[in-house]
Amino acid sequence: MMARSPMCVTARPCPAYIFGHAQFIGGGEESGVALVRGLDRARFDPLAVVPGPGAVAGRLRDAGVRTVEAAMPSPLRHPLRFMRSVVRLARTLRDAGADILHASTSRSALYAALAGRMLNCPVVWHVRESKTDFAPYDLLLALGANRVVCVSAAVRDMRFSRFGPLVRDRLTVIRNGVDAAFFDNTPKLRRAGRERLGAGPDEVLFGMLGSYVPRKGHAFLLRSLARAVGGALPPVRLVLAGNMIDAAVLREVRRLAAVPELHGRVDVFGPHDDPRALLAALDVFVLPSTGEGLSRALMEAMSMGLPVAATDIPETREGAPPPVHALVAPLGDEEAMARILRRLAEDGPLRERMGRANRERAVTRFAIGDHVRRVQGLYEGLSVMCGMACDGMGPRRTPRVRRLARGGGRGLRWAVGAALGLLPRLALRSPCAGRGEVLAVAPADAADMAQALPGLAMLARSVSGGVDVLAHGASAELARLVPGCRVVHGFVRGVSGVFCAARAVRAAGYGVVCDFSTDGALGPPVAARLGGAPCVGLAGGGREREPFLSVAVSALPGPNPGACAFTGLARAVCAFMGARVVPDRSGAAFDAIGGEDDDGAEAVDGAAVSSAVAPLVVVAAGGHSVADRWPAASWADLAAMLGEAGHEVIVVMSGTDGGLARCFRERGTGGYAVMPDVDARTVRGLCRRAALFVGGDSWEMALADVCGVPTVRVLGPLPRWRREPAGRTEALREEDLECLGCGGPDCRIGTHECMRRITPDMVLAAALRVLAADSAGRAAECRVQDEP
Repeated sequence: MMARSPMCVTARPCPAYIFGHAQFIGGGEESGVALVRGLDRARFDPLAVVPGPGAVAGRLRDAGVRTVEAAMPSPLRHPLRFMRSVVRLARTLRDAGADILHASTSRSALYAALAGRMLNCPVVWHVRESKTDFAPYDLLLALGANRVVCVSAAVRDMRFSRFGPLVRDRLTVIRNGVDAAFFDNTPKLRRAGRERLGAGPDEVLFGMLGSYVPRKGHAFLLRSLARAVGGALPPVRLVLAGNMIDAAVLREVRRLAAVPELHGRVDVFGPHDDPRALLAALDVFVLPSTGEGLSRALMEAMSMGLPVAATDIPETREGAPPPVHALVAPLGDEEAMARILRRLAEDGPLRERMGRANRERAVTRFAIGDHVRRVQGLYEGLSVMCGMACDGMGPRRTPRVRRLARGGGRGLRWAVGAALGLLPRLALRSPCAGRGEVLAVAPADAADMAQALPGLAMLARSVSGGVDVLAHGASAELARLVPGCRVVHGFVRGVSGVFCAARAVRAAGYGVVCDFSTDGALGPPVAARLGGAPCVGLAGGGREREPFLSVAVSALPGPNPGACAFTGLARAVCAFMGARVVPDRSGAAFDAIGGEDDDGAEAVDGAAVSSAVAPLVVVAAGGHSVADRWPAASWADLAAMLGEAGHEVIVVMSGTDGGLARCFRERGTGGYAVMPDVDARTVRGLCRRAALFVGGDSWEMALADVCGVPTVRVLGPLPRWRREPAGRTEALREEDLECLGCGGPDCRIGTHECMRRITPDMVLAAALRVLAADSAGRAAECRVQDEP
């Protein structure tokens, strides 16, 4: 076994960001450099790996980032060089002290997956484009990574939804960020930019920043502009700038720019050394792409306060929702794009309104600080999984390093073995875990996890040594809401997962394992006992589970037996450890689970809805089993009816695929706003402002219950455990059916009759009743407080 050099062992984790290009090919390299430069050096010691000398390495070294070069040849064109390069990369990363491998492209993700297997380091694959050439290759790379970071929900759905549960738990969405303070248009900067381009005071400048490749749509834009200038227009010009990658595209651009209609109206530039100065000179930013990830140029243009004209693709809709932030034309419709360009050229007040809205959205939704913070949180979760100290306190354990042979032949065999071992992954990769005193095993179902948050918060307040939470997917996002909890990504599933979790429990020295899971599985208590730690869990699962539980907690009587059981479980852990239970004195449930962040304001502002005008109603039509059973048209009708009743309505969904999202897109967004991809922090923030949540048996509704928001639920014949929400609520359900209660996505009799009997009118009436009762209750509370 090869040991690390002493000089490389520090108290800070060392994430290695592996670039796929040595030159700035597009916005991905800019985003990668911004991320590495923005990492907190007090908490992390970043390392950059580039495939060769070039502008990327120079920019990173100028910023003081450790940078190494490692060739990454194509595995298809140079298979032998590829194998040797994998081994060399692993040695380079080992000598540099890398702990986390973060890949920025598909090829670098392949190298990172193989090197990560050799070094036993977690791997992150950052996916920045929505289209792929070979789906099995995407699946292989996703299975080779611990986490797959997608820059938008559209990228996640378009590239990975086909793989279903194989990769679902590895996916997370972290949108790119820009420095809004740097990309801020000032009158001085605008005058300088327009003087540099020779633009007159009355001339309207359209602009596009993007590499000259087919998917960017340069030819479509030029043909559309030729149609637009046929009528009476103010003086207009089009400025194109980007990397000259495809010579055929560049020749076509120059040919179209020379047609009589566009003669003298188009400037074609190469890569611009100062994109901010170019954007400052523009009046309208144009994005005619057929496919993006989340365009960095789009975010920079929005930060500069520019209106946007774009093609109608999901990636652009997510970044700049029309019609407030962008005007969009269908793909291939040159006449529609010409009308948009003509309208923006003629309507100066419209350009100003859209520019202000885009600047506000860029500042609140695409801040580089938020982007870096979320990536750092991801690094910390992976670091806990591998037993590192992420806060600079205490020694950091050195990950296990597989022996790399000095000879090329044996090194090749190790690389081949690592490649063949990508698919059979363990649930928990490392035999080491975090530093908390208690390991809490989160429920697999996110709705149960939301109900468990008060109990988890109580446990975190009461235990002095800290709480690590073993969770994945939406449950992990919910666990991050609780202050004092550190998320360990993973789950205990199968024989290999049990033994791996047992090694983690023993290596970390947990005092107690608290099993919050509700499925009665044997895995967590067995892993706890094998790891030498007592286990406190919920009763259930049969007699086989009881011998492995030190304390079994049953559901307690109360209005919400599920939440009461989780709170009782936390009290039982405190009693078992001899710790005093610290009650919540905040007076607000969302404060107890980390409500100090003002995410609700960002969510409401991003949806262009003001909750100060009328009561805000959140329709949680998430991608869950109940939403699949109640007709999608009913959800859309309900949202429209609530809007017609004078309420501000936001429709939130956890995913953008499926018939539900398609129905909302086809019907438009009249009377309500749609947020197609929400996380736990956003929903928790919305709970501060919402007067009512309407939905089914989803984690959004359970979180609203936890935060004390009134709810109206549309339920089928579900078990009693999950259908007794706390607080002010009404539930619409049909139980007189020829079937048993179910909670899965498939109806056992195939008709979903339990949901079809519930109409939108019935739900609207229930919502109005709850709102009226809640308003009367608040008025009564105010009168009591005002009385002497």
